[in-house]
Amino acid sequence: MIDLQVAEGTIGADGADGDIGATGAAGAIGADGAAGADGAVGGALDPTIADHEGSGITLAGTAGEPVVAGSLLYMGSDGRWAETDADAAATTPGTGIALGAASENEDVEILILGLFRDDTYDWTPGAILYASTTPGAITVTAPSGSGDQIQVVAIAITADIILFNPDHTMIELT
Repeated sequence: MIDLQVAEGTIGADGADGDIGATGAAGAIGADGAAGADGAVGGALDPTIADHEGSGITLAGTAGEPVVAGSLLYMGSDGRWAETDADAAATTPGTGIALGAASENEDVEILILGLFRDDTYDWTPGAILYASTTPGAITVTAPSGSGDQIQVVAIAITADIILFNPDHTMIELT
């Protein structure tokens, strides 16, 4: 029989670290988001707007009929914008003001909250303003005919600037 004996030796020194591997490829950069609406710092409304301009919250829409800058608009059931007419519930509530002219099916920028200036206005500051029975118009006189819709849409800030902040509560006269 053979008797084997193993002698213990000392542990050798650690080996040197290996080289670091190459860096992986960079990932693609994501798409930029849409820019927000221009406005004054801090969200303030700009009262120095020019004729037929607005300062506030706007959105892009499609005209359902020809509209002019300053027209009070409602959104139809087809998603297009047309002139508000307080003569009927079907053509109210007025929820925006056209910031430019547009033909049917053309794009139109719409002010949905903020200041709007029209140099043809001659309001008394502080006056409450209503949707009119004249299509697209705003008036200081609440509609009074049977079937008319009463809707407060703005308050006069100066003779030619309104704070457009439409109330969506409608009152129908009988």
